[in-house]
Amino acid sequence: MDFLGRYLRQASCRTFVLGISGGVDALVAGLLAQAAVSEVRADGYDAQFIAVRLPYGVQADETDAQKSLDVIGPDRVVTVDIQPAMTATRKPPGPVAAVPDKVFA
Repeated sequence: MDFLGRYLRQASCRTFVLGISGGVDALVAGLLAQAAVSEVRADGYDAQFIAVRLPYGVQADETDAQKSLDVIGPDRVVTVDIQPAMTATRKPPGPVAAVPDKVFA
């Protein structure tokens, strides 16, 4: 955790942002990030940890992700459902405008 706290200060940053899934790796990384932020705050440095959830609709690991967030206790949680954006990118494109053969100077 010392490394994370030093990195935050040396980079002149005030926030760690980390995606949290329902996996063990995200849980461990989140615990380390929150602990590092808590440690530098105890020394008077203004810092925060933001946990980010990017579910695709309702995900199978949502219960595990919420349990991880409860254990980690991040300063802030941001959740963005990416399903609408993913669906929009899969739509067939509209008509393509004709491009003139002229080259403009």
